[in-house]
Amino acid sequence: MINIKNKIFSMIKYFVCFKNETSKKKNIFMMKKIFFKKNYKKQYKMIYKIHKKTLKKQKHFFIS
Repeated sequence: MINIKNKIFSMIKYFVCFKNETSKKKNIFMMKKIFFKKNYKKQYKMIYKIHKKTLKKQKHFFIS
């Protein structure tokens, strides 16, 4: 469970750093939502779905 949480945090940090200002706000909001929920696996899938296009461009980053 902790491992999944860390992966999510890593992904969000990455997107917050490399996206523009508008996306930054969106991702910070998303991060807050995630850490208030206990079902990390579900949230992880949700993030993956939302950022699938970005992840395809950044394959080297994604942790399987």
